[in-house]
Amino acid sequence: NNSYIDDMYADILSLNKKKVGFLGLAFKEYTDDLRESPGLSLVTRLMESGVEVSIFDPYVLLLKNKGLLPTGVAKNTQIVQSLVSSRKELFQNTNVIVITNTSFLRFLSDLPTGKSLYTIYDMTHSKPKKYISAKSLSYRTPFSALYV
Repeated sequence: NNSYIDDMYADILSLNKKKVGFLGLAFKEYTDDLRESPGLSLVTRLMESGVEVSIFDPYVLLLKNKGLLPTGVAKNTQIVQSLVSSRKELFQNTNVIVITNTSFLRFLSDLPTGKSLYTIYDMTHSKPKKYISAKSLSYRTPFSALYV
């Protein structure tokens, strides 16, 4: 069901932010499998709307560096150019972060302090309280109107 992607897309656009960061692109943990990735779908839609996207996914970055990206992704130069090599680079460039799979939740603890509020969109639906309690974050899930 893609309705949650539609809702997340609309909600992100409503923030009027021009930059969005993605922690992960594949939807399964510890994989480079991009088939049917809701994150990839959301990235594409946001880019088509003029949003600047940065993506940190070491597994997908490894595919890129080896020239093994799936044809559909490899042909999309905008997505390929959006891959960044570090979480630090991702966090410096945005206040909106989308988490596509649970293997990236732990990186929320790396968010820099002293920066203005981060808005976190969690496609994993896991609500990682231990990562969000100590930071200045607005937390959103695709299935809930409740923001922590």
